[in-house]
Amino acid sequence: MKKVNDECTKKFVKNTRKDAPRGHRKKGHYYTHIASKTTIDTPNQKVNVWYVRSPEYRLTHLLKDGHKIKNKPNGKAYGMTKGNDFLEKDYDILEKEYLERVKEVIENGR
Repeated sequence: MKKVNDECTKKFVKNTRKDAPRGHRKKGHYYTHIASKTTIDTPNQKVNVWYVRSPEYRLTHLLKDGHKIKNKPNGKAYGMTKGNDFLEKDYDILEKEYLERVKEVIENGR
């Protein structure tokens, strides 16, 4: 089960990096800061956490939900940007796969 956990976490990081918005900021690109780490690893439990490394971690909720912007490209003075649901899409796909693989491990014992 730990192996399945690690494989699915790596796949989630890979997919979210691929689907994350590409923008240009002075300090770097958001997608390059997406990572994962193991927070708990005991004989009975393993917890992997998806996160965005500093300094880009502040952008996650803005990219996901949208945000107010000044001087939009379409000529309006103020407006809202659209949110990008790249996390939800990848999470839904991975959740199904993870549950199937865990069920298979429990049934087959491998």
